[in-house]
Order: sequence, then C-alpha cells, then structure tokens
Amino acid sequence: IRLVAKDIWLELNSDLTPVEQINVFNHLFYRIHNFKEISHDKAKEGHYFLNHLLDTKKGSNITIGILYLILASHLNIPLYGVCLPDQFVLARTSSFVDFSEDLNYSNIDVQFYINPNDGIIFTRKEITKYLQKINVKRDNRFYYPSSNLDLLKVYMKELISKYEITNKIETVNELWSMYDILDESKDPFED
Repeated sequence: IRLVAKDIWLELNSDLTPVEQINVFNHLFYRIHNFKEISHDKAKEGHYFLNHLLDTKKGSNITIGILYLILASHLNIPLYGVCLPDQFVLARTSSFVDFSEDLNYSNIDVQFYINPNDGIIFTRKEITKYLQKINVKRDNRFYYPSSNLDLLKVYMKELISKYEITNKIETVNELWSMYDILDESKDPFED
C-alpha cells in the first residue's frame, strides 16, 4: 500500500483541481499498479479480502473501493464511500466530513462521484438514473457519504452472501455473529 500511496503522492500537487487529482490517482491506481475489479457474479470469497487484492491486484467492487478509500485517506483527499443498493461508489467532497456529530447533509458538498471499478467520474444525475432504473425511491443516504460502520455492514453482507453460495454454513454463522455485533444502528437499506 505504501508504494502505491507514494507513487500517487509524488504526482499530486496543490495546483491540481479535485478532478485532476482523481485523474492522477486513477492513472496510477488502475494503469500503473493494475488494480482491477472482478464482477460480483465472478468474484469468489478471496476477492473480498484486502490481502488477496494486494497480492493479485484483483478484487470485488467494495474491496477495490475500500483500498481506494484507504489510499485517499493516507493522501488527505476527502473521499468517502456511498452505499447504494447493490452498488458501492465513492464521493469526493470539498472538505472532510465529521461523522462523530449528527450528520447534516446540507453541510456536505459532494463535488462528484467515482466508480471504484474503473475510476470513472460521474454526477448526482447518474445516481438518480440508477435509482430509477432499479425502482428505488430517492433518499439522501444514496447521495452522501456513508459512515464507516455502514460501509462495514454492507461489506459483511456481501461477504456473507459469497459464503452462502458456497454453502460454508459455519463461516456464514460466524460472519452473521460478527455482523450482529456491528448492528447497533439501522441497516442502511431498510426503511
């Protein structure tokens, strides 16, 4: 991780706009270091673990996104995960968000979004189209940063679903026990 962060840091400078910063980040992350997303239907359990991602340069959407977030945090880039139904994207904000206080969406300026699968930058309008396509009611939580707890819960559910497919019941039960510990707050997708 340090090598990737160092390579990105060496190319960033204070004169770059947020979009230019992300373009530099993407070039090094996807093209120079060759990180690639494995589609959900082809991803195996291993593709959900950071050590596997670092070894193979291939991972699930959410695992690639988590590594992207770790690197951005290390580089002081205000970037956060956004939990959409069946999708995980990143939001570039104009400043850092304080999750220790009650989240007030009106105080958060999301500049743009990033698809962690390939680094493509997009706008709020594309999220609205996605929600319409899957017939989900628009809600602020789909446009603004999610807390680390909510990201972890979504990650755990995806990992559990992969282990359920392979019928590893003991692992599934252990993961649900860990999920229950995390589940102090409402699920990000339940009404």
